[in-house]
Amino acid sequence: MKPTVRNQCLLGLLALAMGGLFACVSGSKLRADVEVLKRDIAKARESGAYKCAPRDLALAESNTQFAEDELDQGDWLRADEHVKVAMSSIKRAIEDSKDCGPKKVLIKEPPKVVAIAKTDKDGDGIPDVDDQCPEVPGLPEYQGCPPPDTDGDGLIDPEDKCPKDPGPKENQGCPILDRDKDGIPDVEDECPDDPGPPETKGCPDRDKDTVPDKDDACPDDPGKVELKGCPDRDGDGIIDKDDACPDEPGPAMYQGCPDRDGDGIIDKEDKCPDEPGPPDSPQGKGCPRKFSLVKVNREKKQIEIKEKIYFAYNKWDILPKSFGLLNQVAQVLKDYPTMKISIEGHTDSDGPDAYNQMLSEKRAGSVKDYLIKQGIEEERLQSVGFGESKPIASNRTPRGKEANRRVEFRIVSE
Repeated sequence: MKPTVRNQCLLGLLALAMGGLFACVSGSKLRADVEVLKRDIAKARESGAYKCAPRDLALAESNTQFAEDELDQGDWLRADEHVKVAMSSIKRAIEDSKDCGPKKVLIKEPPKVVAIAKTDKDGDGIPDVDDQCPEVPGLPEYQGCPPPDTDGDGLIDPEDKCPKDPGPKENQGCPILDRDKDGIPDVEDECPDDPGPPETKGCPDRDKDTVPDKDDACPDDPGKVELKGCPDRDGDGIIDKDDACPDEPGPAMYQGCPDRDGDGIIDKEDKCPDEPGPPDSPQGKGCPRKFSLVKVNREKKQIEIKEKIYFAYNKWDILPKSFGLLNQVAQVLKDYPTMKISIEGHTDSDGPDAYNQMLSEKRAGSVKDYLIKQGIEEERLQSVGFGESKPIASNRTPRGKEANRRVEFRIVSE
């Protein structure tokens, strides 16, 4: 290698070493400048620079942060540029916010008032200057004096029920008077002239049912308090003297007599007490009426009909030969006046679905209208059509189609 080249290399290495040393020295100084800037920024904020010099304060804060970032990355030249910008910005911010900081106000405390204690020799809470009995504890309503005892029985008037008549403490200061000699003082005796037990507050109770005779509707027969002292042997809430069946519980609407089948005819007058029926049934009062064309099937919840209901072809007009059948259905509803039914129409599968649905609805509606004309309340009837959706037989045979064209009566409630 030639000397000139070697000399050049040595000079280069020397320059790099000097540059690194210079960078270390400059980096340390710049970090110290950053810390000074942070303190100056804090002072400027306290002085109100965020209101009076917001732009310069923001420039100082952002460039200080940039300088820190550049120092962390080893670029001290860029850091130095940011420090210079930050220093000039914070100097302006401090200068512009000298009169912007919060003002301190001095508040003087009010003078203290010293209370002069009042004496209370008897300790009753009433100062001696206001106490008419300063040596004896008393009450404010008596100006510091103890309450009086007018009758001198040892009980002060506020605690004495008879403040003008002396009496023992156990009788609350009243004289013990017992005119009827039943052991209950007259002041507690609701019937002071008629002897009675403590249970009835001194009033007589001949039947000993704890209902005083003056309040007892049956004073010689023991009974329940809620029934004004009258007996109710069958426990149906109707007193025996008003109960037509005092030994069998029943509702008030039947004067206390039972009606097991709920047909409105009491059991003792009902020829069929366990089967509901009308009062004018040919089979006997309260027995189910026998019909030739219909039957009430409670297990299946249906009024079963033994014939079809016939309509005009492809229409919903009821043919006269079905009037007798429908009249019997109406009679069933009259015999059971609380029964509600659903009239349900069905068709076979011939024809379009929509047409069959419409036809089933119309036919069920026609039956409903017929029953209304026979005197059945409309609110007890509802009609619905199912079209061909609920067949009971095959639609592949004429007999099956005939069975599927039908109207049914379903019991909704009784």
